[in-house]
Amino acid sequence: QEVAFKIIAMQVREYIERHDNVSCFFRGNRVVVLFEYTKEQHIERARILEEIMEILGANVNTYIVCGVGEKYQGVEKLPYSYGEAEKVIDSRYEFGNQSIVYYKDLQKNNVEYYLQFRLISDSMQKAIRNRDEEELKKQLDCLLDNIAKMPKINNSSLGLMIIELLLISYKAFEDENLYQKFFRSSEGLLGEIIKTKNFNEISKILKKSFGIMFEYLKEKNTSENERIVQRALLYIRENYTNPDISFKEVADFVGLSTSYLSTLMKKYGNINYNQYLNDVRIEKAKMFLRNKDIKTYEVAFCVGFNSSQYFSSIFKKITGMTPKEYREMKLNI
Repeated sequence: QEVAFKIIAMQVREYIERHDNVSCFFRGNRVVVLFEYTKEQHIERARILEEIMEILGANVNTYIVCGVGEKYQGVEKLPYSYGEAEKVIDSRYEFGNQSIVYYKDLQKNNVEYYLQFRLISDSMQKAIRNRDEEELKKQLDCLLDNIAKMPKINNSSLGLMIIELLLISYKAFEDENLYQKFFRSSEGLLGEIIKTKNFNEISKILKKSFGIMFEYLKEKNTSENERIVQRALLYIRENYTNPDISFKEVADFVGLSTSYLSTLMKKYGNINYNQYLNDVRIEKAKMFLRNKDIKTYEVAFCVGFNSSQYFSSIFKKITGMTPKEYREMKLNI
């Protein structure tokens, strides 16, 4: 597709170079055309746009719309015209394929809904990148609400809008297998949407498509969160001798807030940070206590306690005996 677009871009550029007071550049998958003309050249401008659309239509097997902004005097006002043309593009599915639509002719009552559709799409992509299932569900509700309130639109146009949004959303997962799986089924999905008779049927189709995303997120989040917890526990085991180790330090290491890491540790192992740290320290202390040449207070410092009294207190709380009693028991076996 990228190669095909470059070939078409060259054809458009060659066409425009044959005309005066017209220039163009390319931005992503958009052809941006700039006109410098007098009022008398209005018909000529329309003809040029029609011929450019013919070039694109003959070579691009996709939905294309030309948005035309208002004319302005002065280079500094060009962004105004470009912004107006973008608003037309945002509403592209309201019009037929290969349409040329002037901003002044845009149905103002529909602009708000198409703009909202685009904002929802952006929010969905962000939620997917953040692996935020709850936010994605929230945006799906917003999408359904927006479609329900949208002025009358034919099912073909609505279907194209939904397919584009789904393709962009699936691509945001950055999982090529998942994307290709949806891409292969999208043609049939468009047919389903076109056949729908009411909003409830469209809602069911959307929820089914997003259901695959939710399952994917749940599976990925579970495995990823479990890995995060294991990394945190490993960090504790490797740094338990540091008397200044803190839960914030562990959370910073795995890139989470202390509250969220605490939630994950509770969910994926019913683990409390202080309890786990003390368990690790006491297990290591047991090994040292089997060596009669190492004093109890030395054992305490070796496993990360600043106070031998506090060490003895924690040791008894966990094992039911003092360090001295444990040592005597092991040495007398």
